[in-house]
Amino acid sequence: MKITHRKKTMDSFIKFWSKILIENPDFNMNFLSDSIYKNLTRWYDTEEELTHDNRSCGNFDEWINYFDKKDNIEVDIDKEWSYFIQFVNKKEDLFENNNLIKLYIPIDSNCIKDGVKALFDFLAKENIAHISKIGKHTRFDNITIRVGSEEDAKKIMEFVNSCDQIKEGMLPPDPFAFSEEDIALAVDGNLSYTNTITEYISLYLTECKNNNTLEEANLDGFIEFIKQYYNTTFINKIDTTRIFKDFRTNSSNAANKANNLKEVTELFIATLDEDFTFEQFIEHFNKCNDFETVKKSKLEFFYTLVKDDVDENDIEELIAYTVNTMTQKMTIEEAINQLKNYIYVGNPAYISKVSGLRNYVVENDLRNKILIMLDKENITIEDYFEQMLPKNEVLIEEDPVIDEVLPIEDISTKTKEEYLISTIMETYEKFEKKYKQGEYEFSGEKHVSLALFQLLALNKYDGFTNTSGTRDALIENVSREDAIEIMMEALKYSKIDTEDRKIQELLSTEYAKYIIEETYKKEKNK
Repeated sequence: MKITHRKKTMDSFIKFWSKILIENPDFNMNFLSDSIYKNLTRWYDTEEELTHDNRSCGNFDEWINYFDKKDNIEVDIDKEWSYFIQFVNKKEDLFENNNLIKLYIPIDSNCIKDGVKALFDFLAKENIAHISKIGKHTRFDNITIRVGSEEDAKKIMEFVNSCDQIKEGMLPPDPFAFSEEDIALAVDGNLSYTNTITEYISLYLTECKNNNTLEEANLDGFIEFIKQYYNTTFINKIDTTRIFKDFRTNSSNAANKANNLKEVTELFIATLDEDFTFEQFIEHFNKCNDFETVKKSKLEFFYTLVKDDVDENDIEELIAYTVNTMTQKMTIEEAINQLKNYIYVGNPAYISKVSGLRNYVVENDLRNKILIMLDKENITIEDYFEQMLPKNEVLIEEDPVIDEVLPIEDISTKTKEEYLISTIMETYEKFEKKYKQGEYEFSGEKHVSLALFQLLALNKYDGFTNTSGTRDALIENVSREDAIEIMMEALKYSKIDTEDRKIQELLSTEYAKYIIEETYKKEKNK
């Protein structure tokens, strides 16, 4: 879609919604973003007319049966995400990217059945690594494909534009996204590009409504709004409080999500240039996957997180409730120390499930509230609990997972780094298997990051598996200080405070991801 036509369509859409809000002054603004999203994904007309095509995209069972015995493709429906059918090949090959290239290939309901077969037959034949999904209804994002390289993206675009079965039913692309040959492209990490843009539209129209300027709302105003938002929120001062409030983002993996939001915003602004090209899109993609660039950006967000004012009385009430509830299953000393471990490590498994307590603690963000308060008061967890609760002399450690201990092989020639990596991978494989079988609530990578954080924060090794005596060997050969040195060298960190809890958490998360990805890459290249 040419930029001039794109801008005309974007302007029409914004004016369409400003008109709705003018004509409906009592519109519930809490639902504005969701309503805009649903309408935008079906906005096929260039004028102010909304096309509703709620016909089915195709028969999911038919596609499952069709691809059942074909090589290089897995097709299935996640019970927790049944609106979509998923198509995947060589997912592990995509681990090396922080961000993937997302291609939107919208096909109408008349052509989608055969178009999907042709498209994914091609991907299977070329053995392209991808993670893809198709929704139940006709939308401009009804077929979404994620790939890890420029080469694969080009192959798909060339095929789509040469396949009559697909071209005949192609719908117009998302006007708010850059498109090449009518295929919209995005890089959005763990976010949704379309959802992010609709959040921005909602924020802009809300501001117009509050300022009584809805009649003046248009694309130029929207672009100016986004540019000002970007400068004031990401450049002049990193305002994570505003980000999480405006984009309804929770604290889970907050630095990564904030960084992805910045990248999506930069991409949208860049694509407004009439001369923006596919090559420039790839430059943006490469920047989003440059280790040093991403690391620096995440660190900036990490240092500005959790700066809100927190009511200490509310925290004390939450702590008292948590400890009192946990004493239904343990002593008060055990309950306090389990809570301390949760605050240190961040693993909700330390909180008892009794009376729905674990969900309650997580939903009320107790850990972050305590950490914010500790930073504000400049005191340690131990000092805080000594002040607030009766002094406790007993320190109860969590029960470690008892694994079968086998004779330790002669590995005296191993380096300290090799000890650490082999322990990480054995731990990863064990807990990733449990996670995939539904026996454990965290992925293998998440468990490894928690185990590393426990080592850095508490000098405890209990999170690592002891199959084949790997944990015992790690304890004997790799100290906490050794681990920090190894991790910093691998991630190319130098002048950072490794006693800072936030830095320890960042190191643990980044190193777990790095080692798992590097190991898969080495196995792939053997």
